[in-house]
Amino acid sequence: MDALLRDVQQEHKLHHVETVDKSQPAIDPDVHLRTFDKQGLLSSIEAGVPLKHVGTSDKSQPVIEPDVHVQPNHHKEHLQEVRAAAAHAALVREVHAVGAAAGAGDGDEDATASPIVAQLKHVEVNDKGQPSIDPNAHVGKWDKEGFLQEVAAPHQLHHVDPGQVHDASMPAIPADAHVADNPAKAVLQQIAHGQVPQLKHVDAPQ
Repeated sequence: MDALLRDVQQEHKLHHVETVDKSQPAIDPDVHLRTFDKQGLLSSIEAGVPLKHVGTSDKSQPVIEPDVHVQPNHHKEHLQEVRAAAAHAALVREVHAVGAAAGAGDGDEDATASPIVAQLKHVEVNDKGQPSIDPNAHVGKWDKEGFLQEVAAPHQLHHVDPGQVHDASMPAIPADAHVADNPAKAVLQQIAHGQVPQLKHVDAPQ
């Protein structure tokens, strides 16, 4: 390392080198560059030039075939239907409000609470919202407390001989039934070893 430093610090005789500067853009000698008369261009734009008349064909209108018939817009009728539905909803809300107020009183103020309600007719209602139960059917009362006490109380269990227990949880397979091995394992082993298993041709269903 010291020898390298001494070598760097010593004076060295350098050779003269001729350089060619090519940093300037290369422009062909026959090319002549002109100056841009910006002020003259702006003056000509401000002065204006006479324009020639040009005939135009306006195609901004939509192209509608002659056999196409445009029907009138029923927007006005739709608005009337919306207003009628809103009026009906307001009437229903008022009837419900008057009915609720009448239910809170003695039953005499429903006829004079609103002029709309005064014009309504009396309607007999047959309420079938309750479940239909046969008159001969008797629904008993479930003694929940007694049931819970019976469950919580200790019970005397009887001993059962394991030999008397019939375990039917296993699947019932006939004695002459033979379960063959699944060939998928052998096929996977052949594929893992680079062997092509023998496949059978199967006709596709029509």
